[in-house]
Amino acid sequence: MFPSLDFLFRKGAGSRILVMMETFPFFMTGKLIGKETDFVMIEAQEGIPIQLVGRIFHISLANIAAFFIENREFPIPVLEPVVDTHIKEKKHDADLNKAVEEVKEVLNKAVEEIKEILDGAVWEMKEASTETEIEINGIEKKYIGRDILFVLRPRQLSILGQVFRPIIVAKLDKVGLDFVFLKEVNIRFSNAPDFIFPLPLFVPRQQIAIFLPFERQTQFPLV
Repeated sequence: MFPSLDFLFRKGAGSRILVMMETFPFFMTGKLIGKETDFVMIEAQEGIPIQLVGRIFHISLANIAAFFIENREFPIPVLEPVVDTHIKEKKHDADLNKAVEEVKEVLNKAVEEIKEILDGAVWEMKEASTETEIEINGIEKKYIGRDILFVLRPRQLSILGQVFRPIIVAKLDKVGLDFVFLKEVNIRFSNAPDFIFPLPLFVPRQQIAIFLPFERQTQFPLV
């Protein structure tokens, strides 16, 4: 079991993050800078108007419907624009140097991750109360590994301009103190009801309006 949203954002600082929001710009990928009080700071990279790329957004936690912080098992794909071949050749040497620096960064990050995992285990033991554990075990733990239909609180969400009602069917993989972790996420687009999102998603508990065990092959009108 993961501890809390605070721990996730603290541990994931410096990693790429994907967020779905109830308000503009609705969807983005970027670099997770950190978290202060009720705001998550993200350096925007993709999924937004080009005029906003590179800017640091302070996003209210209450505005985040779902998100994912990449890891080794599930890297967030890069939405690369079309680049002229001549430009690519010029960048070859620079890219090689960049690759070397990235390897160094990965090694350093791996050491930090080990430290954070150890720190997180201690933090979880201190912060998780018995009362909360009883609530999680009694209400949600029995659903782990099962397909669940979730209806989220936002009226609608959008991924790269594709608007949809926040209705998903997913496998409940883990339960945290204030979020759930979902895999095999079937977003019920009205024009593509069988679409499986390519990444797992973290969903804050406060964004869940309704959930119930459900068979993912069952289709129903989105009315």
